[in-house]
Amino acid sequence: MSLPTIHTMLIGPHPVPIIDPGICEIFSSIPDQQQQFLISEIQSFIEQVELDGSIMHLLRLGVLTPETMNEKYRKKDLLLTMAYWQLTQFYRYSTPSRISEAVPALRVVISIHKRLNPSNRTIPLVPLAHLGVALSRSRKHDDEALEILRKVLSRPYNAFDSFEKILLWPRAELSRLLRRFGRTAEAKKHEDLLRSWMLDHSDTVTFDEFDTLVSDDTDSGINYILAHEDMRDFFNAEPNMNSLLSQF
Repeated sequence: MSLPTIHTMLIGPHPVPIIDPGICEIFSSIPDQQQQFLISEIQSFIEQVELDGSIMHLLRLGVLTPETMNEKYRKKDLLLTMAYWQLTQFYRYSTPSRISEAVPALRVVISIHKRLNPSNRTIPLVPLAHLGVALSRSRKHDDEALEILRKVLSRPYNAFDSFEKILLWPRAELSRLLRRFGRTAEAKKHEDLLRSWMLDHSDTVTFDEFDTLVSDDTDSGINYILAHEDMRDFFNAEPNMNSLLSQF
């Protein structure tokens, strides 16, 4: 017995473990039925590990070796972290995105991190950002989502000059959440920052990449980030811009 695998030529000629990060890079390109199949497979695998997770089970999976059996609980936690994180990514890159369904998985990832790092009270930025977006998209935990997204974007190294691409996604979600709260002026500040970042990094980020990071494909309302004169002037050759600007 070993980790479950999938085989798709989009990744390569050989089967890869279902927790391989490379699957996420092609996930949005595979058919809907296969997306759902992979989600079901990783959910089934998680259930098996949670219900069993014995030394023999982990040995059969190749997670433990005879030399590392004293690390059973830590290895099981790490395996569950990888599996739940993969499930989160499958939800995120589903078409349309199902990131709102990832809230329970993300809470487990963060809980395990706290258990494995009792002396470090700082939750890693990336899972925290994902949780903030997932909570916002669920429309059931807006106050918690607002608190988390603000926390993510207030960390000292998130200054505009060192704005990482990963932060575009939570900032865009925060702008939409603020508009739902009626805080339009505050939302506009984040929208301006996002557009400024795009214009400053247009040599390394395409319009389509930016669109994917800052848009919500489950929201049919106005895209206030992209439907703006600054974007039209800069991307006047982009065919998608006319449809965006026609919303005004």
